Amino acid sequence: MKAPERYITRGIQGNLSPHLQQILFSLVDTRDNDAEKNGQKADYLSVFHIKRKDKRHIQIKMLQEQPPYNLKYMIQSIEDFKKSKVYVVREDDIDPFYIMLLPTEY
Repeated sequence: MKAPERYITRGIQGNLSPHLQQILFSLVDTRDNDAEKNGQKADYLSVFHIKRKDKRHIQIKMLQEQPPYNLKYMIQSIEDFKKSKVYVVREDDIDPFYIMLLPTEY
């Protein structure tokens, strides 16, 4: 089975580094795989809250509504980011894909 395509919006491109984008997509992949192993289907919408904890660490909180899921993830990073809330939407129609966007672009 072919891996789903991944897309980002202009808002993401201008506000989130490729490194952080890659981490968020990786967290979604991990969640989807874990849910499948447990006989569940992960929510189509993943909400990420990103905040700087200190000069060297960023906290990422991932939320899904159905089934309820949340994960806090800490990374070591000094990079700057402009937006603190990001959505990743999974589309399962004919050719599955993921799109990462800002809440204002939803």
